[in-house]
Amino acid sequence: MRLRLNTLISLLVAVMVVLALALALWLFNVQLQDTLEEGQASRVTNLAQSVAARTDVQRALASPDVDFSPGNPLQRDIDGLRQRLGVDFIVVMNPRAQRLTHPEPARIGQAFRGDDEGPALTGETYASRADGSLGRSIRGFAPVLNDEGAVLGAVSVGVTLASLGELLKAHQRGVVLGVLALMLVTALGAHLLARYIKRVLLGLEPYEITWLVEERQAMLASVREGVLAVDDQARITLVNPAAERLLAST
Repeated sequence: MRLRLNTLISLLVAVMVVLALALALWLFNVQLQDTLEEGQASRVTNLAQSVAARTDVQRALASPDVDFSPGNPLQRDIDGLRQRLGVDFIVVMNPRAQRLTHPEPARIGQAFRGDDEGPALTGETYASRADGSLGRSIRGFAPVLNDEGAVLGAVSVGVTLASLGELLKAHQRGVVLGVLALMLVTALGAHLLARYIKRVLLGLEPYEITWLVEERQAMLASVREGVLAVDDQARITLVNPAAERLLAST
């Protein structure tokens, strides 16, 4: 089964475009994911610093009788703040890394998970990625300090990679739609190109041109008279075997 010329051109262009766009989409996704993670790391770190500066957080950690009950006032306020900010967790912890707040109240009073909270409890501010009780997450840490600069505890604000994946998909949808639109435009361009080439070739398919050339060569070879063809500048463009023999004998 022979494919028509316009079909071959359309398929060739389509395959090349699909491969190029697939590579570009993959590179874009990698770059987008890195950009989103860097942006979220900076955001949660800044939020952790803001929460650590709250008076009610400092007061709760400075209290001699820290309230670890699931319904403590700080938990209610911080969890409401978490929902407004659109992050997955805001954890306030004491110097022993025991949680005073958590999106799952049953985990209040338990030790913070991830093994990356240590520097924050010594006064450092930073971002990290680790596995916690809610899964793998990007988390920002900030120490909670009293008026004298002593560390009272720390705050961790984070977003899970699962929720970050949803955000990535939302960005990807627009890109995929753009890629599909580009593919449609490319397909139309390939079709128009194929029609133009077909018109230049007088509507002939490649195999039909091959047959014509072979027939012409056979006809010229069978003619006993010498045949010469020249262009408008007197250059020889065609010589049949009989003409070659006549020219060679002169």
